[in-house]
Amino acid sequence: MKSLDEDGFVIVENLLPLPLLEALRNEMHEMLGPVGRNSFEGFQTQRIYLVLARTSSCNPLIEHPLVLDLLDTFFLTRAILSGLQA
Repeated sequence: MKSLDEDGFVIVENLLPLPLLEALRNEMHEMLGPVGRNSFEGFQTQRIYLVLARTSSCNPLIEHPLVLDLLDTFFLTRAILSGLQA
């Protein structure tokens, strides 16, 4: 992918269907804690750590064939995606 090679990132639009995104948004909203604790996180941000350990609703995202292909392209072998934050 051109943007991955040139910019180091890629944005994939419409990867997941809207009903799944809405369900993920609702579940993530319930897990959000207080705003950031320090200058690294920012004092106006909210974060969710260990998302994969806390819910399986993100599995369609990390198991999506395009995501797996991107991992293969970037890492040159099948990677294990084990960390997800929101």
